[in-house]
Amino acid sequence: MSVETATKFENWVTDISEAFSPMHIVRQGKSKRPFVGEIEQSDLNHIRLCTVKSEAVCIDTAMDDKFTQLSGKEYLVKFQLRGNSRVEHRGKVAELSPGDFTICYNEEPFQLAFNKLNKHAVLVIPCEQMAKICPNINNYLGLLFAQDITTNALVSQYVMNLIDKVHTISPDIVVRIEHILLELLATALSAVEMQIEPDTTSATTHLKSIKTLILANLDNPDLSPEYIANEEQISKRYLHQLFVAEGVSVSRYIQLQRLEACKKALGSPNLANMSITDIALEWCFSDVSHFHRCFKAQYQVTPRQFRLKALND
Repeated sequence: MSVETATKFENWVTDISEAFSPMHIVRQGKSKRPFVGEIEQSDLNHIRLCTVKSEAVCIDTAMDDKFTQLSGKEYLVKFQLRGNSRVEHRGKVAELSPGDFTICYNEEPFQLAFNKLNKHAVLVIPCEQMAKICPNINNYLGLLFAQDITTNALVSQYVMNLIDKVHTISPDIVVRIEHILLELLATALSAVEMQIEPDTTSATTHLKSIKTLILANLDNPDLSPEYIANEEQISKRYLHQLFVAEGVSVSRYIQLQRLEACKKALGSPNLANMSITDIALEWCFSDVSHFHRCFKAQYQVTPRQFRLKALND
């Protein structure tokens, strides 16, 4: 196991590029504080487990001149541990919350961005190993594997439990642990394949109906995956599958729509006398401090800053 803690942004970029592949990384925000970033690596048997922590950055492998000079073809399975992040790969966008994961191929461009302190784990799996557990892995690249689906949660939880304990495990046991981990990942991938709706027209119709239902119930505190499944008379499993191609989980989609509704209300002159707290409560953010954090994470300004600018423009 190796741990690198970089106090300079340039050193952290070097550590990341050496661990994965050459990457173009830009620091986000206007903070003048010293940059803090860490990367921890552990070799299992055939695969590696890395834990990465850093302040806000934007990573774009397509912009690095050395990107085409990669020596090893590997798949990167990124698990969100802290904060939220956005991953773009193969024309798909995955918005990750803690417990979610997505898969990228390191010989194809991808983008990763987050705007505050972030922590994630990455399984680095060689092509030949991935081919053994999932020959059609290309079908799953860039998709969101949301933690509200049981098979996905099992993989995420296993990785989270392994992070702090891997260095205490004997080599012969590590081999078995890697086997179990890859089997869990294969199970999660096969579960998605089994859930694929053969009638795409029907799936599109269902998704449109569900989004209409969500928009009509943003002020309903009972709005949840359970509520939607019951109203639409579909299973929760099928509901989650419909949102896989959207790159966002059902719960996250609801939250984003509620944030957008709050944003519109904050910018409306007709609601200028309505307090920010009342607006948050109106759209079912029962924890106002949580609302402020979510709003700033999504729009990079506080609700108050947004309202002042919107009403004065």
